[in-house]
Amino acid sequence: MPTLWIHGGVIPPCSCGAPTEDQNRRPDGADRALWFCLIRQRGRLPDPGWDDPLVPISLEDWRALGRVMAARVRARWRSTGQ
Repeated sequence: MPTLWIHGGVIPPCSCGAPTEDQNRRPDGADRALWFCLIRQRGRLPDPGWDDPLVPISLEDWRALGRVMAARVRARWRSTGQ
């Protein structure tokens, strides 16, 4: 099974109250990244000294993370009555 490398830094919740799972990391140039709130649709700079390491993950584990995220989105979608 191949090994993938993902960013393992911890992204804190947004000031709008959106939880961590509604945030993602987006590249902003060669060695910079922004936190992006999927609820507000706005990016923000990380705090100074933010630890943004690359961590190894197997393809199987990466797919499992995707399934968990998809289930969370489906549950949220159903709870809004849509």
